[in-house]
Amino acid sequence: MGKETPRSLATEGAGFLEAVRGICTDNGSPKRNCLLVYYYLVCHSIELSCKAVLLKGGFSTSRLKGIGHDLSKLIVEIKRGDLGKGISEADCSIVRMMSVDYRDRRYSYALGGYRYSLVLPPWPFETAERISMYALSACKGGERNGE
Repeated sequence: MGKETPRSLATEGAGFLEAVRGICTDNGSPKRNCLLVYYYLVCHSIELSCKAVLLKGGFSTSRLKGIGHDLSKLIVEIKRGDLGKGISEADCSIVRMMSVDYRDRRYSYALGGYRYSLVLPPWPFETAERISMYALSACKGGERNGE
């Protein structure tokens, strides 16, 4: 992270969701051979959207780097303050269920014999979409608080 703004992160998060739409069937399920890609794109969208909200709320980029790709920690930080009022507890639960596999990059590399903790589609996409919409709305203007 370097010169990102809350708006740029929220916009990129929305872009990853747009990519998810391209690999889904009409019922919201990933197309054949796209399961791990689906989860990776959904989780990356959630990561960018959460980081946008936290950056807008005053977090430094170095503090966000310290959290890394841990979606559970990002959600905890959002819910800790008044930043998470637009994110439901159900969405937080879905994010937490996907967090370990995403943090450990299990969606990036197929691991034979590994048992993934998958949340059935379309819930992950719908959760990412709500978080993305919240981030886009919260980050209008794009500047960090206090700058």
